[in-house]
Amino acid sequence: MIVKTQAICIKNTRFGESGMICKFFTLDRGLTSFLVQGLNRKSSMIKSSHLMPGNTLEIIYYKKPTSNINRLKELKLINSFYVHEVDVVKNAVLQFVLEIIAKTNEEEVSDIKVFYFIKKTIDELKRAKSFLKYFPVIFLCKYLTFTGWYPNFDTEYDNENFSLKEGRFIRTSVQINDANLLDKKESDVLYSVFQIAEKQDYNTEINEFNHKKIIGYLITYFEIHLLKGKKIKSPEILSEIFA
Repeated sequence: MIVKTQAICIKNTRFGESGMICKFFTLDRGLTSFLVQGLNRKSSMIKSSHLMPGNTLEIIYYKKPTSNINRLKELKLINSFYVHEVDVVKNAVLQFVLEIIAKTNEEEVSDIKVFYFIKKTIDELKRAKSFLKYFPVIFLCKYLTFTGWYPNFDTEYDNENFSLKEGRFIRTSVQINDANLLDKKESDVLYSVFQIAEKQDYNTEINEFNHKKIIGYLITYFEIHLLKGKKIKSPEILSEIFA
């Protein structure tokens, strides 16, 4: 079966001398793997530059029900996420966003809302000129609204601590030695960050929190509820860049 759809390039891996295994997030099937052969040959209309992570494409591919890897037939570049290679900050943030997407979605599970969320996030990142330090935090908070694991902030939280494990505020009468239970100050800050992310766009400065700590809490939250044992590598790069 031949299928035409839109796709966002998430990651790619070299395959032989002129091939590539690409992971796209497609409009019709969600996270999907593709085999691209004959790259950069004179007769090929598909170039490796078309398959750079962050690019939005229109693709035509062969879908085989018995195969986990689809074969790409044609593509058209709709929007290129090209920033100069020396812009290590934007490239690092993009790597973080795409790694989160790749590791929190199952293969071939359609999610149109997530597709357009990814597309908008990448467009916002491409245009961003300031406050990139806060972009990953805003992204994680916004993305949780599509996952079914958005924290429960409906309960009264005064004098309560936020539990990363339970995803809500809980009342504790004694000191508990639990790394997944934030203290009162940390809980208040985390709640404030989610409120800011809900109301503001990515071009937002957040002055009131320790950036590294909040990223760490959010990654832990993702590890508990969404990553299923997978580890995220890119935060280490972000930590060095935003040190």
